[in-house]
Amino acid sequence: MYKENDNIKISYTLSSRKKEFKWYIDDSKLIIEKIFKNDSKTKQFEFTKK
Repeated sequence: MYKENDNIKISYTLSSRKKEFKWYIDDSKLIIEKIFKNDSKTKQFEFTKK
């Protein structure tokens, strides 16, 4: 179960396009949103702690 003060490390690789990640905790799930700059697309990734 994720909690707000968990020390969560998120790593990602930058390609030629600038990418931005936003993360938050929702109902004990870690949600990572991948936001593409100059693009309306947002991809969402969900992680649950084992």
